[in-house]
Parts: sequence; C-alpha cells; structure tokens
Amino acid sequence: MATKYLALLTNIGAAKLAKATALGTKVEITQLAVGDGNGVLPTPNPAQTALVHELRRAPLNMLTVDPANASQIIAEQVIPEDVGGWWIREIGLFDKDGDMVAIANCAETYKPQLQEGSGRVQVIRVILIVSSTEAVTLKIDPAVVLATRQYVDSQLRAHEQSRNHPDASTTEKGFVQLSSSVTSDSESQAATSKAVKIAMDNGSARLAKDRNLSDLPNIALARQNLELGDSSTRNVGATAGTVASGDDARITGAMQKNQNGADIPDVAKFLQNLGIPELLDDRQPVNDMLTGFARLDGQPGNAANNIPYISGKNAVTTTPLTAFMRSMFGKADETAVLSLLGVPELLDGRQPINDTLTAFAQLDGQPGNTADNIPYFSAHNTVITTALTAFMRTMLGKANAEDVLALLGTKTAALRDVGTGVNQIPDMSSFTFSNATQGFMKYPGGLIEQWFIATVPQAPSATINGTIDVLFPTPFPNKCYGVNVNYAGITATRDGTPFLSGMAVDKFACRVASTYLNSGLDVFVRAVGY
Repeated sequence: MATKYLALLTNIGAAKLAKATALGTKVEITQLAVGDGNGVLPTPNPAQTALVHELRRAPLNMLTVDPANASQIIAEQVIPEDVGGWWIREIGLFDKDGDMVAIANCAETYKPQLQEGSGRVQVIRVILIVSSTEAVTLKIDPAVVLATRQYVDSQLRAHEQSRNHPDASTTEKGFVQLSSSVTSDSESQAATSKAVKIAMDNGSARLAKDRNLSDLPNIALARQNLELGDSSTRNVGATAGTVASGDDARITGAMQKNQNGADIPDVAKFLQNLGIPELLDDRQPVNDMLTGFARLDGQPGNAANNIPYISGKNAVTTTPLTAFMRSMFGKADETAVLSLLGVPELLDGRQPINDTLTAFAQLDGQPGNTADNIPYFSAHNTVITTALTAFMRTMLGKANAEDVLALLGTKTAALRDVGTGVNQIPDMSSFTFSNATQGFMKYPGGLIEQWFIATVPQAPSATINGTIDVLFPTPFPNKCYGVNVNYAGITATRDGTPFLSGMAVDKFACRVASTYLNSGLDVFVRAVGY
C-alpha cells in the first residue's frame, strides 16, 4: 500500500539545514501551524512555502531528538480545549525567520471547541527525519506552551531518579534532616519533638527573669552561696540590730551625708574616678544670662525645630527654625548658600565654568584675538574668529531691513520675487525658445507663439480650394487664438495670383487653403495661443 501520510523537509528547510550543517550553525524551529487543506487531504510538496489553508500557528510545546532514533526530530504542540471548530489535515513547521522548513499531512481529525460540548485537548506531533540533528536548535520557551501529561510524567520520573534534591538553608527551600540534639548549633537541621521537650524541661529548671528572684526555692542557701554576711538582712540605722548609716560619727573616715560632698578631700581625684574629669576645665559660674536660658526648661518653645534668641537683657525666648533654614546652617560657604537660594550668579557676578566658556577662554593669546575680529562656533564647543570688516561693522549697526538695503544700494527690484506672477520679475528661463524651422517661443504667463512650413495642395477648380489640415508641432495646452499664413519661397508655377487663408481648427491643428490652380504651395504658418 502506498504511503498516504508523510512528513518531509521543504526546499527552503533542506537548504537551511544543509547550510547550517556545513557552517556549524543552527536552524531554530519555533512554531507549528495546522490547516484544513481547504477541505481536501493535501499531499506534501517540498516546493510549498505555506500551508494550503492555515488555521492556527503557535509556538511548539516540545522539540526533542527521538530517543529511539538519533536521526529523527519530534516536534509537538498542544492545542487547548478552547481553540478549534475546524478539521486538521495539514501541518507545517516554521523557523524563527517565519519560513516553513517542513510540511506534513495527517489523518483527518476534527478539533472541537469547548462551547461545542467537547473539551478535548489535541496533541499534534510531527516526526521528521533529518541528516543532522546537531544542526537543529532544541529550545522551547516554557512561558508560552502547554505540557502534555506524558511530558510531565516523564519529567517527574527523571527528577525522582536524579540527585537534584538540594538541602534547605536559612535562605533557600529544600529537604531538611531531623535532629534530637539540644547542643547543636546547626542551621541545616530541624529539631524533633524530643529535642523541643528537652529544651522546655531545661527551661523549667531555670529562674524567670521577670520574677526578680522570687522563684528561688531556698533564699537562705542562696545568700550563703553568695557569701553574704548577716548584714545583708539588716536595715541601716543607729539602733541595736541595724547597720550604722553614713552620717554616724561612730564610723571613722566615712562621708557624712549632711555635708553634701563638701567633705570630699580631693574633688579633682573624685571626678576623675567618676570618669568626668572634664567638669574641672573651663567651668562657667552661673550668672543671669545662663539663668535666662535655664528658664526655657518646660516652655513650649523648648521643643524640636526651635532656636533660642535674646529678646531682652538676660531674657531668652525661641522662634521656629524651618527645615530650609536648618539646611542653610549646614552650608560650608557663600557659594553653597547662594545656590540654595537659587541665585548663584549674585556671587560677584561670577558664572560657573562650562565647556562653552572654556572654548571662548582658549581664544586668549590666539592671533584672532585682536581688533576687528568676531568669534563664531566652528563645531560643538569649538570657537574660532574671522575678520569683521568696516562694512560689516556698519551693517551690524543698522536697525532694520530698510537701512540694510539702503547700505547695500539695492533698488526696488531687490524686493521683488522672481517668477511669472503679479509683481514678480521673470527669469530668463521663463522664456523658452526654439529657432528651428518648426520653432516656437513660450512667454512668461503661458503665451505661446509657433511657426512652421505647410505644403498646400493645388486647387482642384476655380470654385474648390486646395485645403490641408496641419497638426501644430507644439500643441497649445488650452487654445489657439489665430493663424496667419504667407508664401514660403517660390515653389509655385508663376502663373496667376493665389489667394491663401488659415484658421485654427482646435488647440491641436489648423487648416490652410489656397485658390492656386497651377500647383501646390509651401506656406509659412504662424500661430498664437496659450
């Protein structure tokens, strides 16, 4: 039985594959199209560049080398259930350039739409034999395709058999190992219930910090372990059973609280021991000014974003300090302050340097930096000079166009345009002239004058003129005004007196007549029109 269904490379596909194999490049197959063959099962033709009747084109779902045959490429596309309503009889594979590189036909199958009551997903698979599978790019964009169940199952089986099962970490998900250790500091293991229970039991045997030692089971034993004497359980006082206070004269060498530190023998040494020796340096005695500042304590102005100022003698008050002014206080110099104010040019009229000013500055010391020269840009940020003549200096001083024209000595014609319209000066090119025997003159405004020689036949009789219609060598675009005729040389037999006449037939031709009975005549014709 003859093969009815087949897949083959198109001429374009075969040429691209051969070129890719020879040059070591790749043919990238990206899309698969289906069609209905216009209702007839087509026979694939390598010369085809398109399907007979394409219905759908979409990216491939899968493009692989057949694991059972290294010379075969399997291309697959999944058509979802919401696409269809037509028959599938032909299949085409297209590369990234949009060229059809392979064509196939298939057993006729109807692809229904979901709204027809059939939610069928259709898988289209093409098996293509090629000379070199290495010359075909096997790359699919997973973001634009659907996966078949067979593909998903095969990928899951491959994943289960692989060693690609990464461990979890503090930054990545993955598999984790359980551990019952309560002393491990590992960050890649998870605690079991046993480890959690041990940790909870250990926590229950410890003191709670928010109980402030009230949960000590044996306070006396705790004092003993801290090596505290019995004074730790006594109050300070001067009666029996108490510990003497610091102002008790019976305690020699002790500071008395009623002295308020006045009995410290070495104040400097005392402050050094407290870690604040700087209080001894640059001390400022309290005065009315400091008292004025001290009165700000508790006042509404003693808050964020306020600044104190002297409102009177030894009187201090506050005023708001805005964010803008705080920003100004932080500026290092006057340039920064003026920039903040938006008027940097006020700083002695100085202009910040840039490439344009640098270009002008480079004229210093150049030959053109002399009298009667003018600078101009010869390129971007490139300045040179050219001579400025006395005449041009005079012209630069003119106030308007009239003064400039007067300086140039022009007359009223200089203000007219060249052309053929009203108040325009005609250009000599507006006069078109041919001095041939069949010549013409075309004037500005459209008037045309032309001339030529016409031969008039002999008059047949005294009552019938010799007549000829002659085409104008230069047809008039619109109309012929009239025709003048005259003898042109001596071409007639000298006998009798011929009468000549001419008239315009239309803009293309004229009629010339003669009453001369002896012979024909050469007539000079002159016609005018536009």
